[in-house]
Amino acid sequence: MSRVRIWYCWAIPSSRRWNWPRRARVPRQKIYEVLDSLVERGFAAGGAGETKLFSAVEPSLAIPGYLARKRQTLEQELTDNGAPAWG
Repeated sequence: MSRVRIWYCWAIPSSRRWNWPRRARVPRQKIYEVLDSLVERGFAAGGAGETKLFSAVEPSLAIPGYLARKRQTLEQELTDNGAPAWG
């Protein structure tokens, strides 16, 4: 749930990044862990380098991409377990 709250903070124009942990109710020390998980899921970009800079991925790209990856993973699991994949 904290990933959703952080991602939502990007949508608020007046939201200052230093204010995200409070607004998203995420402990300040966990913010980069949450942001890294958003990058892994395709909802954010960045995070590499000495100074970690993140940016949100447009929802119209992030959500279909995430669902496609989940579907592919699920189909692979079904195929690996001997069950037929659906089309």
